[in-house]
Amino acid sequence: MTLFHVGSIIITLLVVLYADEQGLQYVRGKISTLSQKRVMVLHTLVAIGLASIILTGARMVLEDPEFYFSQPVYWAKMSFVSVLIINAFFIGHLSRIAVTTPFAELSAKARRPLFVSGGVSVCAWVATILLGLTLSGWW
Repeated sequence: MTLFHVGSIIITLLVVLYADEQGLQYVRGKISTLSQKRVMVLHTLVAIGLASIILTGARMVLEDPEFYFSQPVYWAKMSFVSVLIINAFFIGHLSRIAVTTPFAELSAKARRPLFVSGGVSVCAWVATILLGLTLSGWW
């Protein structure tokens, strides 16, 4: 199950990195607005990937629940996974801005949630991966 879990993480991260690259191009003004179709496809792929990560992780926990539930690192990791899930809803909402309005036309107030959500995403992904590596003994 570990192979499926790690594979799901790697594939999902590749999609996230591509989506983030598109967002960076938008912020830098290289792309005026993002393609609504591309944003929807990427958001769907990340949601499927995140669901796959959660399901394969849950399967691993079911194999040895006493171990996982007794580990503070596991609960910290689950907290960051929760942050990723919640942030996915914000990203879905905020992506509507990027498909209709060029970044240069946004006020500082309108830009702030985009940066906050992006920062939360990066921090939560990194923390989740590092905690997972710690939990597995790879780190």
